[in-house]
Amino acid sequence: MCTKNFFAVASALLLAACRGGDAPQVPTTLQASAGSSIVASAGTLATVIPTVTLNDANGRGIANVYVHFVATGGGKPVNDSSKTNSSGLATSGGWTLGTGAGTQLLTATASGFSVTFTAQVGAGAVSSLVRLTTDPQTGVVGTTVASPPSVRAVDQYGNPVAGVVVTFSVINNAGTITGSTKTTDVNGLATADAWIIGPVAGQQLARATATGVSVPAIFSVSSVAAAPAKIGLVSGNNGTGVTGASLASFATLPTVRVTDAFDNPIAGVTVVFTPGPNSGSVTGGTVVTNDGGLATVGGWTLGTAVSQTLIATSPAIPALQVFFTATASITQFNITVRYVGDLPSARQQLAVTRAVDKWRSIIVSNSGTSFVALPAGSCGRTWLPAISESVTNVLIFAQIGPIDGVGNVLGNGNTCTTHAASGLTSVGTILFDSADLGVYEASGLIDVIVLHEMGHVLGFGTLWNSHGVTSGIGGSDPIFTGSAAINQFNLLASGYSGRPVPLENCVGINQSCGGGTRDVHWRELVFRNELMTGYLNTGVNPLSRVTVASMQDIGYAVVFAGADPFSIQSSLAVSPFAQTIHLGNDVLDTDIYSFDGQGRRTTVKKKGSN
Repeated sequence: MCTKNFFAVASALLLAACRGGDAPQVPTTLQASAGSSIVASAGTLATVIPTVTLNDANGRGIANVYVHFVATGGGKPVNDSSKTNSSGLATSGGWTLGTGAGTQLLTATASGFSVTFTAQVGAGAVSSLVRLTTDPQTGVVGTTVASPPSVRAVDQYGNPVAGVVVTFSVINNAGTITGSTKTTDVNGLATADAWIIGPVAGQQLARATATGVSVPAIFSVSSVAAAPAKIGLVSGNNGTGVTGASLASFATLPTVRVTDAFDNPIAGVTVVFTPGPNSGSVTGGTVVTNDGGLATVGGWTLGTAVSQTLIATSPAIPALQVFFTATASITQFNITVRYVGDLPSARQQLAVTRAVDKWRSIIVSNSGTSFVALPAGSCGRTWLPAISESVTNVLIFAQIGPIDGVGNVLGNGNTCTTHAASGLTSVGTILFDSADLGVYEASGLIDVIVLHEMGHVLGFGTLWNSHGVTSGIGGSDPIFTGSAAINQFNLLASGYSGRPVPLENCVGINQSCGGGTRDVHWRELVFRNELMTGYLNTGVNPLSRVTVASMQDIGYAVVFAGADPFSIQSSLAVSPFAQTIHLGNDVLDTDIYSFDGQGRRTTVKKKGSN
């Protein structure tokens, strides 16, 4: 029994010894069992989990051994270490790849052995387009930009994305793009063939777009005008003036614009203004265009021809010419202005010169010569010097001085003496309120004010009584009865139901309207912005053909070409008293005397009489 048991135990021990029994396992290999080669997008979790097996020499898995996982090139394992299971398996739990495209590695180590997993990481979906072209560029309209629009398509991590369809287009007609649809190459690059700049100088924009990209890439070019190609007339044509008078005194002088072939204005181009035969002379005849491409002659003094020309040329465009015309009146009418007291500013004197030239372009007759003898302080003017001289046509004494402070009366004028033979003004006076003149000089209305007051000196409103051309004075419907003015009014006021020509009656006037306003101006509610109403408009104040005709009705020979465009219908479009300025009671009520050639004086109007 004992012998039998001994041999049984020995046999079992020998068999166990042959099989290894409970002797410890020795690791001999560490192998990748899953995920040895991975292809994925940057920043994503690999779809295969890297897994290793730790075996002994007999190929048996070894349990409970720690395996460590370390990522190289970005990214990280979900678990940086884990124990092998009973089969010798250990897993990283997953591999979150880094954001950079290319090859990334994950190394597993255990018991002195290591194994490396490789992932080929590509770019993700396109996220944005990165502008590569220098911005902004500069170029000439109609030409091709030096560097065509170019972009790189990238994913959210900046990795270039190949195979993206990119569309290039211009914004707001900023030229054209050729090769406008491109597919990005392996480096994510796409470049249009060319961008031809549009015709308008200034900033021009183009863009690149792609499906999946919310913000386009924007390209800009600062385009400049091309070479001078055109010279065109802007203003100052068909002017009127007086032979020997300077058109420098006119508000609108001959002006041209120089542009390229696409009508972009060009600065810095020389323009030369040259008078035609018998067409006078110019000042400032060589002008350089401003930023708007504009060049204006400094002044044009009309010559002896009735129809005159001025030619504008540029050496930059020698084949082109611009012609201006002007009609000159050969006038025998002269207006002499003498300043009393302080000399007005240059701008104020210019306003006087402009008024003189304007009235001389309208009145062309010699109104007479007489000898005037008056003591100092005459004509209702304490500042007027004594007069003792022969006066031909008109002599005006002008002063800037106090009247009534800011506002109210801006200035006033009067006829002081007339020529006995013609009954037309020989001496007159104008006083401008020193408290107001600077304000209206700055606004530009000084020209209108001076022209208006000079009209009164020449007889508008002041000589109507002595020439019998009014009716209903002081009543509710005063009118001017001169036939020439009525004819012109009827032409301009078709459909007017009242009596022509209506004078100011102060009815419906919501501003002050005194004795120096009513009866001696056109009616504001009919004529609105016409020059010779008692109210100035802050816009245009045209001198109409009706006003020109009224001067004819009191005895002047006139030229209607000097009138400004005007119609009653267009004037009625101006809201009554919208942005109007009351001139105040600007006709000074004084005695008017008549002198003949020998200096004999008679009174033709007493102060206070109509």
